[in-house]
Amino acid sequence: MSLRSILMRLMNGEIDLDTAEKEIHLWGIERLGEVAKLDYGREMRKGLPEVVLAEWKDRETLKTILKRVLERSGRVVVSRVRDDQVDVVESFSKDHVVLKSPRSRVYVIRRKDFTPPEKTGGKVGILTAGTSDIPLAEEVRLIVEEAGCETVREYDAGIANLKRSIDAVKTLM
Repeated sequence: MSLRSILMRLMNGEIDLDTAEKEIHLWGIERLGEVAKLDYGREMRKGLPEVVLAEWKDRETLKTILKRVLERSGRVVVSRVRDDQVDVVESFSKDHVVLKSPRSRVYVIRRKDFTPPEKTGGKVGILTAGTSDIPLAEEVRLIVEEAGCETVREYDAGIANLKRSIDAVKTLM
């Protein structure tokens, strides 16, 4: 069932508003065998693409999930990609745009014809205490930017030296 068919049934009086709302919330969810429930409607509801946590998935499952999400929604965020999964994710670069932060294990894959949503006007500050936090901060950055927000980063602000921390907070303000 498509979103359009739900709306047509509502317009034709075949279902009421409450039923249409319930169906729309469920519309974007697809069970992919026993391995995943994909939420395509999240983007429509929240402006966020599907995020696939790769870390505990085998290579074939990961590839199947990514292929299906890209067919339906046009983009996907893949987080915590293990070294042995990198080639699976990067294999999509033949037909898709694949973005990666050099300092993290997160990727964004988009169909070449995908148009990113307009900027939301949101601004998110990302602050790390030390350099070991940077990979996680970069994962956050890519996801937040994919949601249409601007990021302001201050990495290695330090917690042992109060002046460094205060300077970092000033940068974010």
